[in-house]
Amino acid sequence: MNTDHIAILVLIPLVCGLFIGGALPLALGQMQPNRVYGFQTGRRIKSLRAWYSVNRVVGWWGIVTGVVGAATFALMLGAGWAIAAAAFFACGILGCGALAMALHGAMVCWRLDKANRSWRSK
Repeated sequence: MNTDHIAILVLIPLVCGLFIGGALPLALGQMQPNRVYGFQTGRRIKSLRAWYSVNRVVGWWGIVTGVVGAATFALMLGAGWAIAAAAFFACGILGCGALAMALHGAMVCWRLDKANRSWRSK
C-alpha cells in the first residue's frame, strides 16, 4: 500500500465526516442566521422561519450525503474493489449530494419567497 492509498483512506472518511458534522447543527436548527455558515443566497434570507426551513433541508441533505458516501466507500472496500474505484464512487456521491443540497435549498428558498410575496400582496 503506497502513500496515495493511505491518503485516500484518510481523506474520503474525513470529507464524509465534515459533511455530517457541518450539516448536523443546520438540520437540528441550532445555527442562528449569520453571513458565514449555512445556506447563503445572493440576497439575505430575511425571515427567521425561512432561514431555519432552508437550512434544515440543506442540513439533512448534508447528513444523508455524508453517511451514504462513507457507507459506499466502506462497502466497496469490503467487497474487494480497488481503492481508487471506491474513492471515485464516494466522490461522485458527495458531488451529487452537494448538488441536490444546493438545488433543494434553492427550491425551498424560492417557494418561501413566493409564498411571502403572495401573502404581502393580499
